[in-house]
Amino acid sequence: MATQDAEWSPTDPAELVGKSVEDAEIDEGTGELRCHLSGGSLLDVKPAPQEPNDDPPIWELITPGGVLLEFGPGVRWQISSATDPVSARR
Repeated sequence: MATQDAEWSPTDPAELVGKSVEDAEIDEGTGELRCHLSGGSLLDVKPAPQEPNDDPPIWELITPGGVLLEFGPGVRWQISSATDPVSARR
């Protein structure tokens, strides 16, 4: 997981160590990502207001299988390989 221009909680990443994602919700309008984690924890990522279209993604999530999900800038989604991300080809 990587973020840029986003607020996220918990603010201490150490609270996420050893946790796994059990469920996730994405608000299609705002790009807010909410992950329900093992042990009842919650990871919430809220993108900042609209950014210029040439900015890097606001958040990226890489699966153990190497699939990359990117959100931003703006309300834009991309799914690609983590070894060859679409955002790096711009």
